[in-house]
Amino acid sequence: MLDTKMLYRGTPLSSPLFPRTVSRLAAVQATFQKLLRPDMSIADIIQDFILYRFNSEGYALFQEERCAIDQDFFTFITLGADESWRNIESTIVGALPSGWSMDQMENTTRAIFRCSGFEIQNCPSTPKGVILNEYIMAAHCFLLDKGHGLINAVLEKTFDTFRGSAQGLSLKNSSMEPIDLPSIL
Repeated sequence: MLDTKMLYRGTPLSSPLFPRTVSRLAAVQATFQKLLRPDMSIADIIQDFILYRFNSEGYALFQEERCAIDQDFFTFITLGADESWRNIESTIVGALPSGWSMDQMENTTRAIFRCSGFEIQNCPSTPKGVILNEYIMAAHCFLLDKGHGLINAVLEKTFDTFRGSAQGLSLKNSSMEPIDLPSIL
């Protein structure tokens, strides 16, 4: 469950979240659910979120507060992260400290890596700073320890592997092709 008292860098959120920010947080939650329930299809998990967790007033990200969400972006990130997780995790492993493996990561960290890795690879118009800030915020929200430092370092390396150090470059040194996402709903 999201720690609303320590939303970002120990400071409660004072302004509304953007719909894509909420979509990213929900995608991390859906990806986490898939890691816990590998027997469930990602289509069923996405449908569960859309039918039961989202409504016309938004997503109940916090206990009573509803936040606007971009459902298409949520579906794109969640489905893409699930479809390409093997390629994403193989790239992430190369950015981990020496001797570390994905098997050592707990499921929340893996969910953050899968969603952020997919977005890095498939959303070239999203600036590096946005992706890093959004998923580091997710780490602050979902992780009780200091895992956000590891996530920051790994995402920096992963970003540079795929896009280079300059903005706007397409996939670089990637064995993964962008995937064509089918319509699931």
